[in-house]
Amino acid sequence: MFKEDKFTKNLQIYMVGGAVRDFLLGLKIKDKDWVVVGTSPEEMLKRGFIPIGKNFPIFLHPSTKEEYALARTERKYGIGYKGFKFYYGKDISLSDDLKRRDLTINAIACDKYGNIFDPFFGMKDLSAKILKHVSSSFYEDPLRILRLARFQSKLSDFSIHPDTKKICSNISFLNELKTLSIERVWKEISIGLCEKKPYLMLDFLDSVGALKVILPEISIFENFKLYFDNITENFSLAQRYALMCINVKNQKNFHEKLKVSKECSNYAIALHRILNVINKDNYNQLSANDILNIFEICDAFRKPKQFFDLLYILKIIMDDLNIHILENCFYKIKKINYRLLLSNLINIHPIQIKNIIRNKQLLEIESNILIKKSK
Repeated sequence: MFKEDKFTKNLQIYMVGGAVRDFLLGLKIKDKDWVVVGTSPEEMLKRGFIPIGKNFPIFLHPSTKEEYALARTERKYGIGYKGFKFYYGKDISLSDDLKRRDLTINAIACDKYGNIFDPFFGMKDLSAKILKHVSSSFYEDPLRILRLARFQSKLSDFSIHPDTKKICSNISFLNELKTLSIERVWKEISIGLCEKKPYLMLDFLDSVGALKVILPEISIFENFKLYFDNITENFSLAQRYALMCINVKNQKNFHEKLKVSKECSNYAIALHRILNVINKDNYNQLSANDILNIFEICDAFRKPKQFFDLLYILKIIMDDLNIHILENCFYKIKKINYRLLLSNLINIHPIQIKNIIRNKQLLEIESNILIKKSK
């Protein structure tokens, strides 16, 4: 499965967690996690490993820079996802370490020969496509609800075990979720949004009462699933985020609360403003002024990528919206020779120049709309 080198020779090393899970599912392995059993921090340092762990011994491999953690157990002593004490030592077994993990499918290990160690029947749950907690310690870390929701969006054909879902509902009624930092919440949500079926993550959080605790501004409405089912793989995080925020009332405050990127907040705010311009009952009869307002909201001519990204979202929300009119008007305005338009104007106030340009743009849009109607 993997080869020893001079740094790892004769150590009891196991590949664990998501790397083993994805390998068994035939998925591409992104990051490899390693557990070392039966050794000490001193031995790892002596071999040249670089210590990086603050609360427990994690080391970077001197060459590959992959993370190697000593086998450990943990015990809850306070509230929140930080309220843990860790114990590590040569007496901690592989099974002890795997028992502290969240899901059975993440509690599988593999040695250098390819031998699989599966004390909690994770392979059985992989075959049955079930997401199930390893032990009652799942209760102890509220972050695991978000991780589980994220896995649901990634492994969209998996179902969540009823007992695990019940635990999540119980955690949601406690104060533990409120202890999560907004940075951790956004990190998990942003990863889940970029997975195969992001709707499943949000729907699960809503079903167990977690969404109203961590993100009460988000509402799951009738067409929410339909919108997310129609996005394509190449949709960016900003596009997916804007779609998630479609019904958020106080946009600016929400984006500041989550501390999202400027791109994410710009896309969400622009989409919200565009939907306020478009009459949903008559949105295929947009006026020239409506169309130009949409261009200005998107900053279309300085940021064409943002404009077309938002256009694709509009197509999902309004599947019979004639986006070709918007596209054609965009290219029509792009062809305007502004230098020629303003060449004969002398001593004109900047506001007048702005009005002249806008009126020209409106004329081009109107002519394009008339051509479309005549066909």
